[in-house]
Order: sequence, then structure tokens, then C-alpha cells
Amino acid sequence: MTTPASASSKAPPRDPLEQYLRSLEIRDRREKKHEKYINIITDYADKAAARENEHRSAERDAPKAATPEDAIPDTKNRSNWRYSRSSPVPSSAPAPAPADPAHITQLRADLASSNKIRSEQAIELKLVQEERNTLKTTTSTQARRIEELEKKTKTLERRVKDTTEELKGQRQLAEQAQDEMMVMQMEVNAKDKDLKKAEADVQMLTSRWMQEKGEDARRMNEAVEKAQK
Repeated sequence: MTTPASASSKAPPRDPLEQYLRSLEIRDRREKKHEKYINIITDYADKAAARENEHRSAERDAPKAATPEDAIPDTKNRSNWRYSRSSPVPSSAPAPAPADPAHITQLRADLASSNKIRSEQAIELKLVQEERNTLKTTTSTQARRIEELEKKTKTLERRVKDTTEELKGQRQLAEQAQDEMMVMQMEVNAKDKDLKKAEADVQMLTSRWMQEKGEDARRMNEAVEKAQK
């Protein structure tokens, strides 16, 4: 059966930011798993330190134990003993045994080891927390920057689209003006051709008219000359 965590880990992220945030989430879950052991070791170190402090206080407050020379009476000089109510009577009860130095040394070694482990884990935890906070801050900054870039991208895309539409309209106007100029040029060429044809016709008609008038003048002159004779 596939758990949601394994399903989410198998699904490929859509973009680098999603992959980055997913990595942070996985690491946070891993830190929470280690937090249990860190608390256990910290409690153990605190209890060991408390036991050491209690042991030291007991050693400091306890009376000094009697030495063997003070506890055992001098049996060789029995003649000097005075048996009375105030005379000390040897007791068969054993003197209180001093604390075992090996046990104290072991406790101190355990305490030092626990404190060392606690210090190392506390330092590691602090570094991990600082790195996590830094990454969270960086992620937040990058998320804001990505949001700003997305807004700017949308604005630029809208401007590019508007400019493209404007250029498209200007291109259509330019093409329309070019077509009109071509039509006008064709009309001008046609007018010029008609004008040249008209000039040629006028010149031809003028030449013909002058020729006819010249013939008429010549005939009139001939007629006048004949009439004078």
C-alpha cells in the first residue's frame, strides 16, 4: 500500500521552486524525528548532572568517617583502662564506608560524555535550525521575487501584445497607402499618356489646318492673278 508521503515523493515536481520547497518539508520531518532522541539525551544529561550535584552535596555535608586507628581501641594497654559509666565501650558496629572512588569516577565520566553529546547535538541542532531559517527566508525572498517577476512578465507581455497590434495596424495603413499611391501612379501614367496623345493630335490637326489654309491662300492668290490678267 502506497502512503501519501511515498506517492508525493515519487511524483516529479513541476518546477524547481516546488522541488526546493518539497526538500525543505522532507528535512523538517526528518528533524522532527531526531527531536525525540535529542530530548531523551538532554533529559538523561540533566538527570546525571542532578545526581552528581546531589552526590557532591552529600559528601560535603556528611561527617568525616572514623579511621581504623580511631575506631579500634588499644588492647595492649588494658591496665590503663578505667571501667566506668563514662568509659567508652568498644562497639562491634562497622564504621561507615567511604564512597567508592571508582563509582564516582564512572559517574563523572558518564556525565562528561553526556554533556559532550548534549553539547554536540545542541550545536548541530542550532546549526540545522539556523540553516532551516535561512532557507525559509531565502525561499520567501525568492517566492516574492518570482511573484514580482511574474507580474512584470505579464505586464511586458501585455505591452508587447499592444505594440504588436499597433504595428499590425500601422502595417495595414502603410500597405493601404502604398496601394493608393500605386493606383494614383497608374492614373497619372494614364493621364500622361492621354495628354501626350492629345498633344500629338493637336499638333497633327494644327499641321493639317495650316496646310489647308496654305492651299486656300495659294488658290486665292492664283485666282487673283488670273483675274488681274
